[in-house]
Amino acid sequence: VWLEYMNADTIDTDIAQVTTPQLRAFMSYMLNEFKPRRIIGENLERLSPKTVRNWWATLAALFHWASDEFQIPNVMKGVPAPKVT
Repeated sequence: VWLEYMNADTIDTDIAQVTTPQLRAFMSYMLNEFKPRRIIGENLERLSPKTVRNWWATLAALFHWASDEFQIPNVMKGVPAPKVT
């Protein structure tokens, strides 16, 4: 989904080039616009806030690891966690 959002032609995107504004925009897209492809039924429903929170947690873990492993800034620190009621 990230690669589609970024219109990337390859999965060889340099993680150090990803910015906080890009991730904020991606999280907003996931919450407000993205409609997942479903095998059965119509693709009319958006993702639940809990699912978007799970995406955020996954990205936060990835960038925490990358920050430790490659000594790059953790750009997810500037992306607030989506609220789940």
